[in-house]
Amino acid sequence: PKVYPEDNLHITNRLPEIRVEFPESTKVIPDSINLEISELGSVKCTWDAANRCALYQVLSPLRSPSYQVTIEYREDGIDAPEVLTWTFFIDRELSYTPELKQPEDLPEAALKPLPEK
Repeated sequence: PKVYPEDNLHITNRLPEIRVEFPESTKVIPDSINLEISELGSVKCTWDAANRCALYQVLSPLRSPSYQVTIEYREDGIDAPEVLTWTFFIDRELSYTPELKQPEDLPEAALKPLPEK
């Protein structure tokens, strides 16, 4: 499976979508999926059958520098559950930095020079 945010990735979005994409060959039993995120515990994810992925949208801004995600699921015809664990990081310094405005985004008054004193 492919995971997002990717393993060991540093992100600035403190409200990421956690996603696990399964290949066609993996016959996931959707009701067996259990997703856990460090500091949040077990969360209810949704199963997107069309795209074969489990999704969870983080609802409160993440504050820790790193998060470990574990997904446990069962495949049709296989007794033992599969477990996949990965870690991603929040670049807190960049996540708190406001985006700089480009000149074309500023009101015209902001572009005029200040009057001399």
